[in-house]
Amino acid sequence: MTKKNQGSQEHHSVVKKMKPALRKIYEELRPIYKDVVHKELDVKRRIGAKVSEIKNDKSTYGTGAVKRLAVALGLSDDTLYDWAKVAICFSEEEIKELSVRSEGDFSISYSHLKLLTLLKRSADRERLIDRVFEERMPTRELAKEIDKILNRSGAPRNARRDSPRRGPA
Repeated sequence: MTKKNQGSQEHHSVVKKMKPALRKIYEELRPIYKDVVHKELDVKRRIGAKVSEIKNDKSTYGTGAVKRLAVALGLSDDTLYDWAKVAICFSEEEIKELSVRSEGDFSISYSHLKLLTLLKRSADRERLIDRVFEERMPTRELAKEIDKILNRSGAPRNARRDSPRRGPA
């Protein structure tokens, strides 16, 4: 049995075993939850694009601008830098396409996209995105697959910590 079939069967089995009242609530909540996921991807990309702009224009925004913005928003600067990496790696159109693409009830999450930014080659990202959907791949499994690719390419195993996302902005 493939991972895709296993995940799909497990999902359908759980839904099928629900009492009618719970299934009704599930059917009501499912589109609401999907909408939240779509909006989350868009919001984080939009904020990330602004952070990238700030980071790249110190003359307008000043040194330490991302850190100040993070404090003002109640977020960490690491979070804002991560959002910027996703915005740099994935276009607005790609994010829209990914946010509406689904495999049954499975949708790609922001955490998936954040992990995928570790890959330099878009071909590697695209191949793994397809697998994420086909296999309903959890982020933990995606991280393992990315580690395999990074190890084959000679990138350091701890590429997550070594990635050049930060700067003084």
